[in-house]
Order: sequence, then C-alpha cells, then structure tokens
Amino acid sequence: MGRLVPEKGLTDLLHAAALLKDSDLPSFQVLLVAAGPQEEELRTLAGHLDIADSVVFAGRVPHHQAGNAMQCMDIFVLPSLTRPNWKEQFGRVIVEALACHVPVIGSDSGQIPFLIRDTEGGLVFPEGNSKALAECLHTLLASANQRMQAALCGGEAVRRRYTYDAVAQTLHQFLVSTV
Repeated sequence: MGRLVPEKGLTDLLHAAALLKDSDLPSFQVLLVAAGPQEEELRTLAGHLDIADSVVFAGRVPHHQAGNAMQCMDIFVLPSLTRPNWKEQFGRVIVEALACHVPVIGSDSGQIPFLIRDTEGGLVFPEGNSKALAECLHTLLASANQRMQAALCGGEAVRRRYTYDAVAQTLHQFLVSTV
C-alpha cells in the first residue's frame, strides 16, 4: 500500500516470493496496492523471476478504500529499506493492517520493528534480506493459527493504544501529570 519506490523494498518482496514459488505452500499472490516510478522495474523483475502470474499490480486506491484492499490480504508486508536520508517512521499502514485483522511482516527499518513487537501483530526480518523475508512469509502462510493469533493480538493492541481515542487519552494523561 502506498508508493512503488526503491526505499519500500519491494524488490526484496518479489525475490522472497520467488524463493517460495516451488515450496510446499499452496499457491499465493503478491498484491501491490500502490503506484509509482518503480512499477515498470518491478513488473520486469517479476517476469525475470518467473512469478509475473503471481504478482497483481492493483494501482493506488483512495485512503477511504484502503480497508477494503487490506481485507483482501492474508498478510501485509512492509519491507522498507533505510536510506541515508530516510527511514520508515511510525508506519501508520501497519496500524491500519492490524486494525483490519491482517498480520504484518516488516523489515527492521526505523520504527517498524518497535510497532510490530509492541502490538505482537507479526514478524520482523532484517531489512534487505529476501531469504529471511521468505522464511517469515513461509511461517505465516503455513500456519493459519499463527496468522490468526498475530491478527488478534495486533488488532487488540491497536484498539487499546492507537485509535484516536486511545492516543487522546494517553496525551491527556501525560499533560495532566506534567501540570
């Protein structure tokens, strides 16, 4: 969800998907709900990796329809890569996925690992490591129970800590305690 740009690490996702192509898993698809300058490169890479039939380029969706796109996913992957002038910040899209009861796999770029571990909503892998990402994908794709547990824990944590009301209450408590 978002932008098709190099710092989002989507080439790593495609390489991970290719590693799983001949595994013991049932067939699966990679759904890219995004647009951007890297689209042609990603399409070409999917062809070279022989997974073009398994990669769906859905384009960008308006934010108010993001929940519908999330509902189509069994796992949300955010494989971001840290750059000298950029790293993944809060990762609102992780909260959105978990709010839709979709477990998350994310790289250890920026705040991604903190958010995933804080919510217990998924797995973290070292950024840029397609093999480790493939292992995380295999783990969750092979276990409906583990996916469901991560989705439930993550969704509950989002409701407790990251809704507008929860954040407002935390801010209010902080402000009251500092007066």
